Amino acid sequence: PGTINTGVVLTPLIVSLNVVLRTSHMNPPKLPPRRDPPPVPPRPDNHSNP
Repeated sequence: PGTINTGVVLTPLIVSLNVVLRTSHMNPPKLPPRRDPPPVPPRPDNHSNP
């Protein structure tokens, strides 16, 4: 019974991981764009330098 329980618990975990991995592949593209905006603020500094 213990072995069957582990299999029953592992199956959902594997499925969850697969879903997370598939979602991760779609999430990364959305994360990089959010890191690009920060570099924009430094531009105002350039205007202040001249």
